[in-house]
Amino acid sequence: EDEQKKDKDNTEVKTEDANDEKGVTEETPAQRLITEGKATTLKQAELALQLFEMNFNEEDALCAAKECVSLCSALSYLQQECDLCTGKFSATEMVSMLRCTHLCCRTCARDYFTVQVRDKTIVDATCPFCAEPSTLSDDAELATEYFNHLDILLKNLLDSKQHEMFQRKLRDWTLAKTPNFKWCSKCSSGFITEPMQTRLVCPDCKAVTCAVCMETWDKVNHDHRDRDSTGSMKLCDAVPKSIIEYLNANCIECPRCHFRFSLARGGCMHLTCTQCHHEFCSGCAAPFRMGEKCEAKFPICDRLGLHAHHPRNCLFYLRDKEPDVLAKLLEENAIPYFKENSGEDQLEPSPSSTSEPEPTKTESGDDVDGGDENANTATTTTTPKKKPRLCQVPVQKETNDGFVDEICGKEAPEGYATVCKIHYIEYLGLLIWQNHLDPITILTNEDLEVIIRRAYKKHPGRPNWLSDEGFRKRLLKPSSQLFL
Repeated sequence: EDEQKKDKDNTEVKTEDANDEKGVTEETPAQRLITEGKATTLKQAELALQLFEMNFNEEDALCAAKECVSLCSALSYLQQECDLCTGKFSATEMVSMLRCTHLCCRTCARDYFTVQVRDKTIVDATCPFCAEPSTLSDDAELATEYFNHLDILLKNLLDSKQHEMFQRKLRDWTLAKTPNFKWCSKCSSGFITEPMQTRLVCPDCKAVTCAVCMETWDKVNHDHRDRDSTGSMKLCDAVPKSIIEYLNANCIECPRCHFRFSLARGGCMHLTCTQCHHEFCSGCAAPFRMGEKCEAKFPICDRLGLHAHHPRNCLFYLRDKEPDVLAKLLEENAIPYFKENSGEDQLEPSPSSTSEPEPTKTESGDDVDGGDENANTATTTTTPKKKPRLCQVPVQKETNDGFVDEICGKEAPEGYATVCKIHYIEYLGLLIWQNHLDPITILTNEDLEVIIRRAYKKHPGRPNWLSDEGFRKRLLKPSSQLFL
């Protein structure tokens, strides 16, 4: 019995020794992460374990442990704030903008760029915070580099349908800058044409467009087979029959992408092209620039903000002139223009259109023959009312739902050839611009001072004793040296 008891004790001792040896060789959790290849150093593994205990998911915790050296930096890495939705996300879920330091989460970036690609133009696909880069329309090299990187970013961010739309818009935007690219006069499609081709057939809607005036083709007014002695194309034979037709035929055209806007210029001369986002003057096509970005490089440009340098025959300087002043300048240069007798008065049908007088009603309600001179009862007659004429020029109006294309609708009083005063001035100013007339004779001294100041020319000054006429002669000397 003693020997059996002794053997049993020896067996228990050996078992305990074996268990002790097994405990020495058993891997710790940190060593296990290294063995599984999830961490490369013991410090990384221990940091990852700390993040596990703080309920971060394994993938984010391991990534933070590899990128950071301390728990504080790892927490900052895993809890970055999206400035759009203010949510907390891991750095792997954040998207960095390409030309600035702004960040947002993948969900916000996906939603933002989806709207930009689907509803807006290609140049709107910029940073949602600072709109950088802001010079895509002006810097071709920057635009090429930016859109190449943006294409890579959006490929991993948007669904395939939206990414294909982005690539289509990028293709169209690039083609629109080529010299022989034309837009269809009916639909929104564009296509490449031959340099001397005059009859353009849209591949989408099959509409035929005149390459000279970009209006819908018809054989009567757009047959350009005849050429003059110099070999140049014959101008279109279509003659506008009203101011509205003239403004439509001479609509605004973007000087960069040549997209045409069938809208009047209205009061504001600053226009931003919806296709290429080029900012220009709708009267003279001069580019608008911000401060130091102005190509004129005048010292005053830095203080002007967004501005353009207009020639003095631009509508910018003529829009405050009275129509009779502009009309006198056209008459002095023998330029024909539409006058009041070119339009038709819009009157309601007269109730007395027949030869017989219409009966009138007495205060008691009895009918009285209009020709009875002996009727001694007081009568009330109704006279035909003249319906106010309304301007029918198409314009762009700003509403709560954005910009919409509508008819002007302002009253068109007599003397303005069936349009409102604003659009009549626009029409006369457009004729002055197209015929290269110098309006210096109708510009006031204040106008000349503005032109001199914006061109950064030395002001001649005015002594107290100098008359208005003498001061004007002084202003004309520097003004005459400036561009039209």
